[in-house]
Amino acid sequence: SAVRTRRWPAGRAGCAAMHILLGSTAYTGHLMPTLRKGRALLSRGHKVTLLTSRGWVESKNGAAGKFSSEVQGMRVVSVDDGMTDNVSFDLKNIEEKYGLKAPRSLVWQMIRIWEDVIGAPLQELHATDPIDYALVDYFCVAWMKQLTNMGIDYCVNLSTPGAMLWLCRVEGTEDWSWMTMGNRLEFFILHHAVFFHMNQLHRTLAGSKPWLVDSFPEADGFVALPAHCRYCGSMADAPNSLALEDKFAAFFLRAANAARPVICVSLGSMIKPDKVIVNALY
Repeated sequence: SAVRTRRWPAGRAGCAAMHILLGSTAYTGHLMPTLRKGRALLSRGHKVTLLTSRGWVESKNGAAGKFSSEVQGMRVVSVDDGMTDNVSFDLKNIEEKYGLKAPRSLVWQMIRIWEDVIGAPLQELHATDPIDYALVDYFCVAWMKQLTNMGIDYCVNLSTPGAMLWLCRVEGTEDWSWMTMGNRLEFFILHHAVFFHMNQLHRTLAGSKPWLVDSFPEADGFVALPAHCRYCGSMADAPNSLALEDKFAAFFLRAANAARPVICVSLGSMIKPDKVIVNALY
């Protein structure tokens, strides 16, 4: 369809102001890169609405307190999904409530919960203030499904290194020959044991959409990304990045005073570690 095959919005640098939806879970690693792009869109004169979990929106650790400056200027719409900003806590609750054990089943149930609650707030928002375009975190396949049903175009934000495009089964990632056998095995297990249902939806709903990768080609250091995927850096240069607090702040200060390096290891680093991180840890 025209919605599925459309690539980048025309006239990105000087296009007329648009109403752009940000769709993200409340999990910090997914939400913060999404908010960074939302603030960039605000600075370019666009209207931005964030649609995320009510638990984060009304929390002092979320939009109602700690992150209030990050959502300043945005409209924030809540989703009554019962989720928090802690994915481990939410998965544990789902495990106990539905009697599920397998990671694949837990993730699938989480997607189904979002599918049940995402439609009403999205439709109400679009009816009162039509959405021109959306930027959706890769974890939010329920958002993608509803937007597709409503005929609203979107791009996907990948808050990990680019290698995850191959795990998500994005169009143009069919060739795995560049990977080590260890990477192939790890992706095979993650796909079938954890992300199977999510990746199926990625393939059908967003495989040909534009994907924004929160990394740098110099950091990833592997084959070129598919043509419809773009590197967009990290959130390190965001002017409104939050300051470190409490034990983290004290730890970094001690390291700086002692002229010692600090290595931050993410999920993406574990999935596709680069030589710099491996050597530094060694």
